[in-house]
Amino acid sequence: MVSVYFCGNLDEQESGVATIIPREAWCVPRATLDLDIFLETVIVASVDQFQAIRRSLDALGYTVIAGVEYLHFEKHYSETERVEINFLTGPITDSSLAAKIKVSRPRARPKGADVKLHAYLTDEAMGVSETLQPIKKAGSSIASNLYIPSAATFLLMKIHAFRDRLEKGDIEKSGHHAMDVYRTISMLTEKTYGETLAFLQANRDSEVAKSATAIVRSNFNALDQPGMTKLRDHSLYRTEFDLEKMRSVLAEVFA
Repeated sequence: MVSVYFCGNLDEQESGVATIIPREAWCVPRATLDLDIFLETVIVASVDQFQAIRRSLDALGYTVIAGVEYLHFEKHYSETERVEINFLTGPITDSSLAAKIKVSRPRARPKGADVKLHAYLTDEAMGVSETLQPIKKAGSSIASNLYIPSAATFLLMKIHAFRDRLEKGDIEKSGHHAMDVYRTISMLTEKTYGETLAFLQANRDSEVAKSATAIVRSNFNALDQPGMTKLRDHSLYRTEFDLEKMRSVLAEVFA
């Protein structure tokens, strides 16, 4: 089974739950045309499962995207409508599974066959498989196979993505990632804030956490730093945003 990880709103049943930043100061949702699908390490180590996924993509009419073959696939519904699927995997920490995976950074795929499907090895997605919350189908109490990653994992990914785009001079995408950091902080409840703080403190000696801490200090630690500037320059920015609260929370969890 393939699990899809994404960051979304609190559901309707939790609409009255207090969040770190009040809802009136949230940014409006930002949609993209691509779906990032994280594959568990056990799936990346399996030739059979990778081949099954590729057969499904072919049967559904998805084709590889030139230049990023076997990582990104797309399907056109009309001349103006398309969907892109990107495959990723988190850090490979199980040595027995690692022995079954061929890694040619940033690509990872199972050994033993030339499978035309690769996953982007995402080391900063630390803890992506931990404390997952299943999403319930609308109007149903039955959980689906869609999961939200922990806020800590999402922050680590977005902070590094911001840094990478900033270094490449990509003004638009670095701004998008800065906005995603703000939105993640905004949606933290007392419970998820505690979980985020505990996870990052428990992993503070990891290279990923150390790197994220350095990025926060040089980009989100003062209102005149690049991360904050990108937020204020973003098309979704509103004066209601509480950037000082965002700054203080980031400073606490990445202390």
